[in-house]
Amino acid sequence: MNFNYGKPLSANAKSLLYDRSISIISRTKNEYKPIIYIDFRDLETLEKMEDTANTFIYLMFLVREYMCIPGVIEHSVIIMNMREKNSFAIGRTFKLILDIINNSFYAMVDQIYLYKISSSMKYFYKSVQSSLSPFVKENILTISDTDYD
Repeated sequence: MNFNYGKPLSANAKSLLYDRSISIISRTKNEYKPIIYIDFRDLETLEKMEDTANTFIYLMFLVREYMCIPGVIEHSVIIMNMREKNSFAIGRTFKLILDIINNSFYAMVDQIYLYKISSSMKYFYKSVQSSLSPFVKENILTISDTDYD
C-alpha cells in the first residue's frame, strides 16, 4: 500500500472525513485528550483500505500537531465502533489500523475502545494481539451494550 505522509488526501479519503467514518469528536472530560472515532459502517471494502489508512494517519498527525501540548496533553483516545460486523468484512482494515498504531503512534494512544465487537472479531483480535507491542495490547478494551446496563 502507498501511504501518503504529508501529501494532500485523495477525494475518497476526504469522503471518509465528510461522512464521519473517521473523525475527531471531542476531548476527554478531565484530561482533555483528543478522542478519535472510527466507525466501521462503511470501511468494509478493500478498495477503501488505503484511503482509510491515509485518513487515519492524517488525523493522527493533525492531533499531534494541533491538539497535543508537550508535557500537558500527549495522549489521545480512540473509539472503534465495530457495529458487530464479522472479521471477514472488517478484519483486514481493523488489523491495518492496529498496525499503524503499533508501528507509528503507540506513544500517542492512551486507550483504544472496541465498541460492539462481534464474537468472530473477538477471535480475530486474539490472533492479531500477538503481533502488537505490550504497550498497545494493554491499552485496548472491549465494550458492549451490556456493559452499560
